[in-house]
Amino acid sequence: MMELEIYNVKYNGREYPVAEIPDVFTHEADCYLLIGSHSLNLALFHDEKGYPDEKARIIDEKIYAFIDDCFFNLNKKDFIAKVKKLLD
Repeated sequence: MMELEIYNVKYNGREYPVAEIPDVFTHEADCYLLIGSHSLNLALFHDEKGYPDEKARIIDEKIYAFIDDCFFNLNKKDFIAKVKKLLD
C-alpha cells in the first residue's frame, strides 16, 4: 500500500501538514486534492478578521478542505476514507 503523501506548508515560521490525495469525488484521472490540517486553517483565516495577509489567502485557495490534525497519522487508505466520510 502506498503511503500518504504529506507535505509541510510553512506559514509564519511554523510548519503544517497537508496531504495530497486522488480526487475521490470526481474520480478524474490525474486530479488531486490538497487536504490541510485544522491547525493550518486556524493560522490562515480568522472568522472575524479574515486573512492576516496575502500569503495566507494564496495558501488557503490551494487547499480543498481542512480536517483534524490527528488524521494525518493515518495510512493512505484510512485517511482517504476519513476525508470521504467527513466531506461527502
